[in-house]
Amino acid sequence: MSAPAVVDPVAAVDELVRASAPGLPTPPNPGGPVLVAGPGWAGVTAVRDALARLLPDREVSESPTEAAPELVVFVVSAAAPLTPSDCAVLDAAAAYTDAVLGVISKIDLHRGWRDILHRDAEILAAHDDRYRGLRWVGTAAAPELGPPRVDELATAVTDVLADPATACRNRLRSWATVLTAAAGDLQRRAERPRARQRDLIARRRELVARTRLARVESDVALRRAVQQTRIRLGSRVAGRCAALRAELSVVAAMTPRRMLAGFTDTAADRAAAAFGELDDEISVQLTRLSERLGLPVPPAGRTPDPPVLPAPGRPARHLETRLMWALGGGFGLGLAWTSSRAVAGLAPALTGLGMLFGLLVGLVAGCWVVTARLLLAQRAALDGWLSSAVAELRSGMERLVAARLLAAEAEWSCAAARRRHQRADAAAEELRELDARARECAGEAAETAAESGRVLAGIEAALAVVGKELAPRDEEIGN
Repeated sequence: MSAPAVVDPVAAVDELVRASAPGLPTPPNPGGPVLVAGPGWAGVTAVRDALARLLPDREVSESPTEAAPELVVFVVSAAAPLTPSDCAVLDAAAAYTDAVLGVISKIDLHRGWRDILHRDAEILAAHDDRYRGLRWVGTAAAPELGPPRVDELATAVTDVLADPATACRNRLRSWATVLTAAAGDLQRRAERPRARQRDLIARRRELVARTRLARVESDVALRRAVQQTRIRLGSRVAGRCAALRAELSVVAAMTPRRMLAGFTDTAADRAAAAFGELDDEISVQLTRLSERLGLPVPPAGRTPDPPVLPAPGRPARHLETRLMWALGGGFGLGLAWTSSRAVAGLAPALTGLGMLFGLLVGLVAGCWVVTARLLLAQRAALDGWLSSAVAELRSGMERLVAARLLAAEAEWSCAAARRRHQRADAAAEELRELDARARECAGEAAETAAESGRVLAGIEAALAVVGKELAPRDEEIGN
């Protein structure tokens, strides 16, 4: 009679899993060393040295190898409970190994190590159900107080390695890790096209909103700039007219009578010069504004003619003139009488000459009074005419500002409309490209989802088989 065939537990697990989902990646090869891992300053090296000395027929290592370890000895210090980073160290070390032994070190220095042990067991159980019921031992591999205490550690390691189910469960845990990673990779690969599609849709919304906002901002910026320029030029017009009025008033007050006739021409020349300066100022302002808005400079067009100032009127002042002659004559007669009496009193022999002298002085004084009064009246009339002339000039300047700005705004609006049309065409082209890419991503997402769904179904079936095989021992440990 032949001896019964020896069943390889690793091959049996591989066959079981591949029967559920063929074509899966292979886990790391078994047969690795006993891996001693743990956070820094936990005494990992001391425990490794102790195990290497106690188990000379076993390979003990602190560093992971390409092969999956037979057993993970997780060493923590009795000084403080575990932290999330310590749990992450255990997860990385025991990713392809189900056999895990918890070791709390430095028990020679910490009398309350058993409380820390219970707390660590609770933390690991809450971190992952696979660590629920994990076996723990206390050790003092390199004690500072008393002899080493490693016998229980050696016994626990030997028991775990001697368990015939260890190899099978380690392989099952390797498959569980590989299958979980493969499922995550498939889900992430299926999510990438959908993420790109969502990104393209978000970019499309942003482009549409940005295009609409740019149109509104362009219109608002144009109107605001035109209104600000209109206010600024209006202030310049008011200030220039006020200054011109003051200058011409001073000139009129100092102009002699023989030059009063040419004052209107002087005022007209000054007004034309101010009008031309305003036209040049408008051109400068429009050029600067065009550069700021990024729009073409509007054409200046024909230089407008300055406004025609009203001719000074010749008011009828007959009554005032007669009154002025009467007052001047009375003043002259009075002065003549006074002068003749003064001469007669000083020199009675010259009474006749005194009367002649008095008449001459009275005539000159009366004529001077009448002439001075006429000059003042003419200057007052010119001052009144200046008010109406400057008002007419200001009205003409305001019309010039309004006309130039209206023409410039119309030109800028047309240019802005053309620019918006070009940008709209570019945005529409970009939208079409985004839509095409989004449709491609949608198709790719559908294909990837279908393919991933088929593969994922096999992976989930294999995970179910692995979980079913791991469950009995987990339930036993949990109980």
